[in-house]
Amino acid sequence: HDTHGAYLDALAAGRFPWRRAYAISRREELHREIILQLKTGRLELDYFRDKFGVDPREYFAAQWQELFEDGLVKLD
Repeated sequence: HDTHGAYLDALAAGRFPWRRAYAISRREELHREIILQLKTGRLELDYFRDKFGVDPREYFAAQWQELFEDGLVKLD
């Protein structure tokens, strides 16, 4: 069965006929979501505690310390 046929079969069965090309690890997902939230100008700590079971301030302690010292972030 060719790729095109498998694609059409999946559509006919009501399934999405594609998959993500690169499955990311839980660690990579955490990093990606931190970056995405930082782009909004804030970081919701409870979100990361609930979803990943980590506090980003502890997980990235050295990096946060440097940012605090440089005056680039603040904790509200």
